[in-house]
Amino acid sequence: LLDRHLSGLPGEAEDRTTVRLLLDQRRSRSRDFFDEIAGRYGSLTEPGGGWGAVAAALAVGWRGKTVADIGSGEGALSLVLARFCKQVIAVDLAPKMLALLEQRAQEQGVAARIKTMEGDLQQLPLADGSVDAVFLSQSLHHAPEPEKALSEAVRIVREGGQVILLDLVAHDQDWVREQYADLWLGFDAADLIAKAEALGLCELESAHLPGATPELPVLLIRGIKPQTPQP
Repeated sequence: LLDRHLSGLPGEAEDRTTVRLLLDQRRSRSRDFFDEIAGRYGSLTEPGGGWGAVAAALAVGWRGKTVADIGSGEGALSLVLARFCKQVIAVDLAPKMLALLEQRAQEQGVAARIKTMEGDLQQLPLADGSVDAVFLSQSLHHAPEPEKALSEAVRIVREGGQVILLDLVAHDQDWVREQYADLWLGFDAADLIAKAEALGLCELESAHLPGATPELPVLLIRGIKPQTPQP
């Protein structure tokens, strides 16, 4: 929206620089928040944590697959996936979160199957088509620009692979901005599905699932990256 309205205005370059600085500040605030609570996150009542939702996403089974857990945090999802997957690539912006994940992976005997990478979910340090599936579990609402994060997820998944999104349904619980550093108050299913379709995902499915509290239900969206037709 800002890009459209800034075009052609006097001082356009300076204004664009200011916008980028503000987005960088949001990103840094999110990283600092999660570094600060590393080791305590699992004990908090995470909005939309909803392990019932995670179980639903895992029901398909990922044995022998390489998957990416984007915005992995302390690694609750990564550790579960590692029991079945060939490899889990856990990406997070907060180094202390990743350190805790590595420690817990060692304790649970799955360290050989987990690779941690520090990175921004809007600029993933992964090659195109390098994983069989991408999980964005309760991380999209921390992205300054959610559509960029979704685009990156689509980029790194192989053709025929899946993108699985678990996040909060659009809500009005503004307190999560301060308590959990949320940048977005959930998402509308139809809007996210339209964005996913525009990015090329197909066979999209969605469901609303119970969350940590009745006020914060979870949105599950699954899509497939189509195969390129052979000549």
